[in-house]
Amino acid sequence: MKLFMVHVGFYDAEVGEGIYESHMNFFVAASNAKSAKKKTCNLEQFKNKNEIESWIDDWKKALATDKKDLQLIVDQMKSVNPMYIPRNHQVQLVIDAAYNNDFSKMAEMIEVIRRPFEEIDKNSSYAEPPLLEQRIKRTFCGT
Repeated sequence: MKLFMVHVGFYDAEVGEGIYESHMNFFVAASNAKSAKKKTCNLEQFKNKNEIESWIDDWKKALATDKKDLQLIVDQMKSVNPMYIPRNHQVQLVIDAAYNNDFSKMAEMIEVIRRPFEEIDKNSSYAEPPLLEQRIKRTFCGT
């Protein structure tokens, strides 16, 4: 499992000298680029599936026009975007365990985030978004 940062932008070569005009970034955990595309199409943010499919096709055309290698872009994204990040629902599990004098979850999380770019099978849960019932709706650190 890898964490793909998908940059959504609307590209128009005629406007702004070919610069992406609108931007949005989000993370998708997937095993490869094709899986990332499929997962992206299933995200809640994209109610109209045809729009994201159309955007992805346009993005690929823009890459071809700019003569940018997709694998190079993927490799560059993977080198700067961590696969594992301490997500709120996981941090809450650490806090809850610590209140019960159990610091094993904290030690585990620290170990995982020491190597955030390295895919390790046993750490795959740290790349997954929370389930609906795990979502943290209130935090006290400004996030």
